[in-house]
Amino acid sequence: MDTIAFWDTEFSEKLEGVKSSIAGLSRLHGPTKVQAAKRCETMILEINSKTRRNFVKEMRQLDSESKGPYKQKLENYDRDLEKLSGELKWIDKSSSSGEEISRDDMLRQAEVVQDKTEASLARSLAQAEEMNQIGEETLVKMNEQTEQMLKTNEKLDNMDNELDKAQDIMKSMIRRMLTDKLVLLFVGLIFLALLGVVIYVAVKPPKEQQANPTPSG
Repeated sequence: MDTIAFWDTEFSEKLEGVKSSIAGLSRLHGPTKVQAAKRCETMILEINSKTRRNFVKEMRQLDSESKGPYKQKLENYDRDLEKLSGELKWIDKSSSSGEEISRDDMLRQAEVVQDKTEASLARSLAQAEEMNQIGEETLVKMNEQTEQMLKTNEKLDNMDNELDKAQDIMKSMIRRMLTDKLVLLFVGLIFLALLGVVIYVAVKPPKEQQANPTPSG
């Protein structure tokens, strides 16, 4: 038997024991009845402090599909505990006042307490459902924001890549421009040299004139 099944059986058997003990209180009177009622209260406290706590602990470790039936059982057990506690309160009240309350009156009062408990449980379930819905909506928004952040990061990465490419192109263009300037400078120097030679040749007198200079007057 697995652990959750053990505590489920334990829970059920102890509740039945409390029910049987409370049912027997109607046959008792005076101090004997008070002591028996106290024992029932102790049994309920033990169920709440140990059996229920371990049952819930083991239930939380189950997956969602397996948890469903045990969750419904826990709601039923809690209703039974509330009903039994209500019966004991009426028994204590009757014992304190010296008045005997019939089993029917006790059951009717227990039903009133149970109705209030069910209404409170319904409100709690509605609030839990609302919180669950809010949680789901928040999760959806967070997923959307995460997706937007991922897209933004992707765009930033693409921009970085484009900037790197642009920088590479700029560096290549600068190197090409520097190379072109050097070529132009070299061509300019050659042109100036050739121009200097042409001017020199054009201005320099022929060799015959240098050898036989024309006599003056």
